[in-house]
Amino acid sequence: MADGLRHGVARRGARGVPWACWALALVTSALISAHLSTHLPIASSHRTAETRRLHGRLLEHGRLLEKASKASAAAMQLELQLRLNLTETELQKVVRRVSSILSRTFESDVEPGLISLQHRLSLSDAELKRIVVWVPVVLGRSYAEEIGPGLATLQSRLAMSDAELRQLVLSQPQVLGCNFETIVETALESLQTQLGLTDTELKRLALRNPPLLGRSYPESYTYLSHLKQVKGKESLLRSAERAASRIKPNPKFGSAKVRAQKHAAQAIDAYSAAITTVLRDNLKTFREHMRHLSPFEASMANLTLGAMEREKLIAPLGEVMSDFDCMRRAVTRASKEFVSQAAHADTAKEAEALRKAALESLPKVFTDGSKAIEPLKQAIAKMSVLPRVSFLDPTIVLVGMPNVGKSSMVTAVSSGTPEINDYPFTTRRLKIGHVITSEHRYQVMDTPGVLHRPETERNAMEGLTLAAVELLPAAVIFVMDLSGTCGDQSSPRFQLEVRKQIREQFPERPWLDVRSKMDLPLAEGLAEEDVPEGTLGISTLTGHNLEELKQRMVNLASGINLQPKPPPERRRLGAGAGTCAYLSCLTDVCFEDDDDAQDSTDDLFSLRF
Repeated sequence: MADGLRHGVARRGARGVPWACWALALVTSALISAHLSTHLPIASSHRTAETRRLHGRLLEHGRLLEKASKASAAAMQLELQLRLNLTETELQKVVRRVSSILSRTFESDVEPGLISLQHRLSLSDAELKRIVVWVPVVLGRSYAEEIGPGLATLQSRLAMSDAELRQLVLSQPQVLGCNFETIVETALESLQTQLGLTDTELKRLALRNPPLLGRSYPESYTYLSHLKQVKGKESLLRSAERAASRIKPNPKFGSAKVRAQKHAAQAIDAYSAAITTVLRDNLKTFREHMRHLSPFEASMANLTLGAMEREKLIAPLGEVMSDFDCMRRAVTRASKEFVSQAAHADTAKEAEALRKAALESLPKVFTDGSKAIEPLKQAIAKMSVLPRVSFLDPTIVLVGMPNVGKSSMVTAVSSGTPEINDYPFTTRRLKIGHVITSEHRYQVMDTPGVLHRPETERNAMEGLTLAAVELLPAAVIFVMDLSGTCGDQSSPRFQLEVRKQIREQFPERPWLDVRSKMDLPLAEGLAEEDVPEGTLGISTLTGHNLEELKQRMVNLASGINLQPKPPPERRRLGAGAGTCAYLSCLTDVCFEDDDDAQDSTDDLFSLRF
């Protein structure tokens, strides 16, 4: 009986059949059989017949339960597919992720939650479908007990309107699968503490960068300059050849055939492992390193990779990493086939021949796929030379429209020769100058010009400027050239409007208005009353007010709250607590409209892979 039970459970469990029905039927049958044998004073043949009859009825009942369960699962899938207009592929993806819903009833267990979620967020049927396909776990969560209260908590914490909550969920549906009390709230609190944000700034940052939610924020960061380069093809092939050559036949195996089999299998395995283990570790280290970047460095990585993608230097990074891993898997599969053949060789001569064939074939397999290494090497090489902004020193960010004299100011106020770094995503240069005195030390950063247009239309370069203001421990110096010599694109009126727009966006940041080219008169039609109150006029040509500017900058730097703190200088790559979710290929985030995302400030920290 026990053997029958084990066999039935194993067979039906493997087929995905509810084995509990069969187990119950068989156990009940065994108990009834034992009871009848003990207590019924009838002939043995009669007892056997009665037991078989009851046993058959119970098995039939189990079959009926199985059919009912299958029918219920099929009905659930059909209802789900019709309700959300899912394709077969989408349906299978959803069911595979939340198979537990197949044992439930659609009308009573699933449909009410979908209706409540759709009504709460004013979702269209297409938007509801997108959320379910993206985050299938919402089907397995109770709206009344988990999702609904969680949304209320999130909305209250960030003081969002219903429209803003809807926007956030559509941008980052993963929040519906999070534990709001622990994950989301922890992420928000740690993010606010690390960056020293006000509630208003926290809300704006969360709405602009929804991937922040659902991840705990790191207390320490990795740096792009610490990215570890992956090994090249030639280096890996040399390492593999050395590893295989170190494997010698083991004389402990008396049989020549066994000795040859073992030698061949171990040599092939050593050759393969020397390549695949390094590739796996390289990819894992890169993935973890990128996940723990600081917000500002994540934005620089985003811009760099986006530019390389647009210039056709590399494919989207998600494809690059996928091709890299496929190359590794191809080598692993080929080596396993050779190892299996060698282990089953009929003679020692055949095993030796297989060893030689494998060591000739595996380099070809690897070489054929090794082109996947180069794009990742290029991406790492570009990102690792980007300038590293120190979180130990206050940063003063020079902001303004193009051609207003920001670069000249960096040179004029910095001690020594400023660092000048070529960014691959722009034809201009970005400067980071360091001011070092006996009492003070801070950084001065020149940023790309911000154009006169709505925030929603800003491109990635303007996004970098705003990211520096928002995500660095920084003060702002807004530079204006009101002489009218900057061209129509940077007219004085446009500059004043851009200044007002950015000031309203960052009201809490320490701020100083500076008018450059004071040696030139105001543009025609512009009066002194139009110049913002408290503006400091300077001239890098005559040196007018440069010493006053330096003193004002010292005062600004002294008032900057140095958060977040950096990790130790000599820390192990990839180590660090928490996860930064700006890089979407390293999370479950994806974007459907890559072209629009390339020029969207909102996607500044969400790489389009």
